[in-house]
Amino acid sequence: MEEQAELVGKAFVDHYYHMFDTDRSSLSSLYQPTSMLTFEGQKTQGVEEIVIKLTQLQFDQCRHLISTVDSQPSLFTGGIIVFVSGNLQLSGEEHPLRCFTCFQRQKGAILCKMTYFASIMVDFYSFYHCVVTFILKGSASTNRANPNYHNLSL
Repeated sequence: MEEQAELVGKAFVDHYYHMFDTDRSSLSSLYQPTSMLTFEGQKTQGVEEIVIKLTQLQFDQCRHLISTVDSQPSLFTGGIIVFVSGNLQLSGEEHPLRCFTCFQRQKGAILCKMTYFASIMVDFYSFYHCVVTFILKGSASTNRANPNYHNLSL
């Protein structure tokens, strides 16, 4: 099941970003009326609204350079959760932006149920290290027998 999720996730990411980089309006075929998109804190719902948001981004041409695609089955929806990290090279810009996207795909469909997309200007690996450190410290420190469990620090 996990191997299948990896294969489907990778194929979906390749397809999605090819469409995004060549013709964003064609992404409408990957969303449905209940789909949601969160882009840098702004939430959008529905096919038409999502396509409007994506086609009105402040850049026309771009190219995604994917670094990682991590996929796993979603136990609650029966679909797949796909986490993507990489770089976004904008036309005319010297340096790419680091970006990440998280997709929730519905079972048996080439549809996005939810997309979270963000470009980040900080070093992604430093961010990842902070998150992992917090999770590790948090899980080790939340033991109720430990009176300092609420004093988490990074």
